[in-house]
Amino acid sequence: MSKDDSTSMEVMCQYVQCQWNSFPKDTLKGYIKNFKYCPFCGMLLTWSCSKCKTRILDTSAVYCRHCGRKYEKL
Repeated sequence: MSKDDSTSMEVMCQYVQCQWNSFPKDTLKGYIKNFKYCPFCGMLLTWSCSKCKTRILDTSAVYCRHCGRKYEKL
């Protein structure tokens, strides 16, 4: 499997236009443990596929339910 066939899970704010979603993802990776809600807009933070941006309902999933790419280990 090539690098293009894999993806990672990233933390996103459910409000698409939120400031949170424009920050570098490496900076925000650890914040999901500290925040359940976005510190900027108050919406719920969720996991999403870094390639297709589909919301991840099960963080133990191996493959993205939308694009089919395999998740890299967190």
